[in-house]
Amino acid sequence: MAKKQYLIIVPKNKWILVAITGTPGAGKTLLARKLSLFTHGVYLDLNKIAIKGGLKAGIDLPRKSVIINERGLFGVLKPYLKPGSIYYVDSHLSHCLPKSKVRLCIVAKASLGTLKKRLINRKYPYSKIKENLEVEAFGVCQTEAQENGHRVFEVDTTKGISKKSLSNIVSQIKLK
Repeated sequence: MAKKQYLIIVPKNKWILVAITGTPGAGKTLLARKLSLFTHGVYLDLNKIAIKGGLKAGIDLPRKSVIINERGLFGVLKPYLKPGSIYYVDSHLSHCLPKSKVRLCIVAKASLGTLKKRLINRKYPYSKIKENLEVEAFGVCQTEAQENGHRVFEVDTTKGISKKSLSNIVSQIKLK
């Protein structure tokens, strides 16, 4: 029996960008890292790249988080993109990247109970947990990704990320 091919062919003069978005705790980072290993792609943390690129617009003290200027996201990301590779961009802001640059926008989702447990384990303050649960319940990341014109694929990470799920995502990435 032939082994299934999970490699995504990228033309030598182009790159493929896959945006992975979702509420904090929804499983974006794990999903992006697993996909990069599964397809021999490259994992990129958009939040770190944005801060390093000077897009830090301030600090939200009540939420204990950094405010990022979303308008310059692709500009600071572009130097990391080399032809012939596929990139998995991890951030709750990755759906803010221009639709013309993104092959697929994956929205990581988790049940509210699972999300709450994950955020409690991260020691998030109650107010931030409540806010993130509301964001997940209303599907804010998915709605914003659709409003930005992205081709969106939703992945439920409540019970983890299976090889079958990764294979389904690869099938979606291969579609144009």
